[in-house]
Amino acid sequence: MSGAILPLFHVRAKPEPPLPQRNLPRMQLALGLLRTAGLRITQPRRLLLRQLTEARQPLSAEDLHRAGGGSQDLVTIYRNLEAFDRAGILHRSHTEQGKSLFQLNEQNQHYHLVICRSCQRAERISACGLGPLEAMAVDLGFREITHHLELFGICADCGDPAAPRNQGSSSAPAGAVESGCRHGH
Repeated sequence: MSGAILPLFHVRAKPEPPLPQRNLPRMQLALGLLRTAGLRITQPRRLLLRQLTEARQPLSAEDLHRAGGGSQDLVTIYRNLEAFDRAGILHRSHTEQGKSLFQLNEQNQHYHLVICRSCQRAERISACGLGPLEAMAVDLGFREITHHLELFGICADCGDPAAPRNQGSSSAPAGAVESGCRHGH
């Protein structure tokens, strides 16, 4: 031996499973926002971000726990979701039963959800008609106004196909669903 000190053991980081290519920019953007917020990028946070990036629907903490095969305890998941929320990369919504649902919102877009009472399918609605209510709150002396609004109903897949559709008199502009409304709140 040449007098070099050899480590007693070598720790090799586990390679991360590859991300689907279409989700890579979202993941990188989310990681950058976490760094900007001063949060460390840990393996549990990477796993949660990957799950949220790949999700097609909002997920509960319990859904994330199951999807991760139980590799993280629920307390860790909740703590990390709170950190993500403070960093501004999550959209949090609630079911009628009060369960929190989380969706990655790394571009900080303002939207609402309509959630099926039967199958829990959620769709984004980007139109927001609450600006006048927020203005009233400001007139009453409030600042830093925010709001949460979810709509609930039965989706076409779960409903009676013979039942008449509620066409309503929506004042939302055409194409409001998934349009990316930005109100600055």
